[in-house]
Amino acid sequence: AFEFQSIRYAASYAKIKTPDDLVDKIFASYIEKYKDEFELGELTAYEKASRILNDFLEKNNALKTFNSKQRIILIASSFDKQTLSAAAWLIGNNVDISCFELSPMKIEDNYFIDINRILPPPALEDFYVEVEDKKRPTYTVKRDTAITRTALPGMDKLFKWGIIKSGDVVVIKNRDNSEAIVIDSKYVDFKGEKLTFNKWGQKVTGWSSIRIYDWALIKGNDKTLHEMRQEKMLSLENEIE
Repeated sequence: AFEFQSIRYAASYAKIKTPDDLVDKIFASYIEKYKDEFELGELTAYEKASRILNDFLEKNNALKTFNSKQRIILIASSFDKQTLSAAAWLIGNNVDISCFELSPMKIEDNYFIDINRILPPPALEDFYVEVEDKKRPTYTVKRDTAITRTALPGMDKLFKWGIIKSGDVVVIKNRDNSEAIVIDSKYVDFKGEKLTFNKWGQKVTGWSSIRIYDWALIKGNDKTLHEMRQEKMLSLENEIE
């Protein structure tokens, strides 16, 4: 799993105690492999690595605290509930781990990366995965705050609410030639090919994963499925009150 792999890396690098140890085990071999990217002159790869590392540590006043503590940063286009639950538990037990979601986007001829820190959040409990209780709803809403949840309603619920239906034309935000026709709550028809919503999004964007609710729009509507889902959840809360 993603988070466990990062812990293994952090644990292995924690054994490096001195700058010379880092140069010897990792940095010198990297420079030797990619020597065209460095101006070695008469220096060996080891000497170049030592100079670069020591200059960096001196500028950041980190010589005395070199590798005294490890920090784990997970970066992905999206995280599943299990990864967030594990990371939240680790944070709650004083492990320095953060989760960031990056979403590339194109606006006209400009490219941007939207960076969103998911963890640590204001309240870690929002991300704990609990044992499912059939009698309680799968989502909760807090007034005047962003919607927090253990699980947001899926596509089946969006169909039931009438937010999306079979035959609707959907597009991926800021992507040309992305039109697809909704078949049912799981599949769309994209250029004659039957794909799941996520596979359609991945094929259009070229990404390995995508949060389809944040990127899919019904053609003619400027709100994403996630935004429409949030509005519906808030309206349901208002009806209850």
